[in-house]
Amino acid sequence: MDIALRRLADQLKARSATQASEAAAAVAGEASDAAAAEVDAHSAQRQFVHGVGPLYVAKTKNPDQYVDWSEIKNKPSTFPGAGGIDPETLEIDGDQVTTGTVNINRLPVASAGETSGQKLVRSDDPRLAQADIAVVTTGEALQAGDFVRIVGGGSAALAYKADATDFAHAAVGFVAASVGAGEGAPVYPTGENVCAYLEDAALTDLGRTVFLSTTPGRISRTPPVGAGQLLQPLGTVTAIHSGTVVSVLVRYEYRFRL
Repeated sequence: MDIALRRLADQLKARSATQASEAAAAVAGEASDAAAAEVDAHSAQRQFVHGVGPLYVAKTKNPDQYVDWSEIKNKPSTFPGAGGIDPETLEIDGDQVTTGTVNINRLPVASAGETSGQKLVRSDDPRLAQADIAVVTTGEALQAGDFVRIVGGGSAALAYKADATDFAHAAVGFVAASVGAGEGAPVYPTGENVCAYLEDAALTDLGRTVFLSTTPGRISRTPPVGAGQLLQPLGTVTAIHSGTVVSVLVRYEYRFRL
């Protein structure tokens, strides 16, 4: 292009107006050919296009000129597509996890009923609801709400109504349903709002500590008196249901001989 312009200048100096016009046409032709050659070279070039300092415009098939993921060469193997980092190769400190909730499927959680020393226990595992229940055979008929003692009976543990006159066997739980002698019964060792029998129950009994009564299976407002009787606080009255039925927050404490 520079050479053509110089020729034009020289010809304008030495020739007539007609000659200058012919020379200008010739230069224009040369300029057009040179421009076409530059465009062809640009189109064929695969790198170092439009150099701007150390940066270059990347080749892409997209009209918006943003490079598609599939057009990038030599991608790291740990980036499997647009999904992000491969979790199998990601390692972070536990202290770095400060927000959000980890999906339960990412944790070693045991299925319901599964036993494993390497897995977490699910909150809905049915064994958790049974952890505080002892199923025993009853040595006598029991009524719902009775506090019971357990006595060995050969190969089976037998449940009897507990009372303060049997110092050797304290109450260990209560039954929530009535059962007959010889039948199996679930004995609950602790519980909140357990229904129990209390004669002449009144609002003044709310918050009162109750004791094992000398009446088998029942509770009493006052500790038992008499040599050889069992003092066993059973818990606190939390609700009055009727003149004979109350709710008790059970918490076994201690016993000693009077």
